[in-house]
Amino acid sequence: PKAIFPSLEVVFVKLISMILTGELITQAIYSISIVIVTMCLSLVIGLMAVAASTSSRYIRVNIELLNATLGPIPGVAVLPFIILWFGISQTSMNLIMIHAMVWPIWLTLMLSKDKLDQKYSKLMRAFKVKSSYKWVHVYLQGMVPDIITALEIAWGRGWRTLLSVEMIFGIVGDQSGLGWLVYERRMYMDTAGML
Repeated sequence: PKAIFPSLEVVFVKLISMILTGELITQAIYSISIVIVTMCLSLVIGLMAVAASTSSRYIRVNIELLNATLGPIPGVAVLPFIILWFGISQTSMNLIMIHAMVWPIWLTLMLSKDKLDQKYSKLMRAFKVKSSYKWVHVYLQGMVPDIITALEIAWGRGWRTLLSVEMIFGIVGDQSGLGWLVYERRMYMDTAGML
């Protein structure tokens, strides 16, 4: 039936009309901005966790334990706890997304730092490289490809989490994103708009 399987032409016409009205663009910009902001926060948290893990073996073991237990849990799975503690708000959405993004970022950056340690540790000890110089010129510059990889993984996890959370929360604040758009189109049986 056309209500469930609209033709490609109908979907294309609906796409053009949603772009021309600005509905799709504003909701896409809103969703993308949330993902970018939380991805930057997750990167900062991940870098701080790597620095803390480097400073103490005890901290590293505990962060590894947290990563092993919390990392595999999808962001939407912690949604009930976040709603109980923080309510339905922008803060709750950001916390759920940070949970989804920070673990792959930390793991990728920690593996990158360990790889750089294996490669350059004897050289840095032999030349008595200062800690600040080591972090800026060896670790941060050496981690750039891995930081990009970590951000790609975080983008994928964060994007899925955001759409899921928006479908559940609906409108948080005065704006809505793509997840709410998909949910709203499904609710009104606008399959072409949903697609």
